[in-house]
Amino acid sequence: INDGSKDDSERVIRKLCEKKFSNIAIRYISQTNMGVAQARNTGIDIATGKFLMFLDQDDWLDPMCVQNLMKKAQDSCADEVIGGYRLVDQEGKVITSWKMQSKYEWSKFRIVAPWGKVFKRELIDQHQIRFLNTKISEDLYFNILFMSYTDQIEVISDIGYNWLNNNQSESHTNWNRISEDRNPIIVLEHLQAKIAGSVYLNKELLAYFFAKYIMSEKIKKKILFQCIECVLGGLREITLHIENGR
Repeated sequence: INDGSKDDSERVIRKLCEKKFSNIAIRYISQTNMGVAQARNTGIDIATGKFLMFLDQDDWLDPMCVQNLMKKAQDSCADEVIGGYRLVDQEGKVITSWKMQSKYEWSKFRIVAPWGKVFKRELIDQHQIRFLNTKISEDLYFNILFMSYTDQIEVISDIGYNWLNNNQSESHTNWNRISEDRNPIIVLEHLQAKIAGSVYLNKELLAYFFAKYIMSEKIKKKILFQCIECVLGGLREITLHIENGR
């Protein structure tokens, strides 16, 4: 999905599309820039496979990543399988890695990103699960919403996804911007309304997950920015009234 890129992404993708692969079919979609949530939703809308997997544009997979995830999905009849990941810097050096442990139910909540996992498309289509059209935590919304419809979720210890630590990417710079569609509280309110009746989610783990999310440094900073913006907005309104002699 080319979400309105301004570099040479289209040329690279079209060159790949011209190649012949024995077991891979590439479908290229270009759209005006609508953000990562809408780009992923476009992919969901046109997908035809039994399972879905998401890969961000600057990340990469180990050769056996998909095979290991799908083997577990097929062997266990799972609706979702979650693997681990490495955080890698621009020089290819591993900064840290997350290895999932199947014996802990908390492992299902450890990675909020949609990548490094496979999701059964039938469940996504059945419940019309999509990414919330927001610029923050759209991945958290999707993951928890999917989990609210099934308990057939498996975890494998394999680490096959490589996440590039790009300080200029949207996921890094997004936290320093203020707007209504970057308010984490609104995301949580939308999600809570959707999952309120779920019988699959562990309520204690979910409560802990939300508390941990809200207390994370990025979110605390984001909420503080939102509060400051509200205060400044009020002061600007007061100043305007004073200047107008009201």
